[in-house]
Amino acid sequence: MTATVTVIIPNYNGMKFLEPCFEALKAQTYRNFKILVVDNGSSDGSKEWLKAQGVDTIFLEENTGFSGAVSGAFLILLFLSFLPRALHFIPAASLVSHKVRLNN
Repeated sequence: MTATVTVIIPNYNGMKFLEPCFEALKAQTYRNFKILVVDNGSSDGSKEWLKAQGVDTIFLEENTGFSGAVSGAFLILLFLSFLPRALHFIPAASLVSHKVRLNN
């Protein structure tokens, strides 16, 4: 089943909150969602924990703040959802990407 909702979680040195946050999400009755974490250059072990858990994460090199993390993730999701439809209608179009990286 394709997820209808993406939960965007901005994180900056919030290692102590990650596990309880994911446990709370697992307890939700609505399950048709996926999770995307935006890590704002954490240095508290968050990056390593997210990688070890296999969480879809955008790793930023520096702290862009809450709004920078959330709006950046939103723009990436919007772009990725729009692109396949646009390429379907414009088959001659091509794509060049620069520094868009989703790490598991």
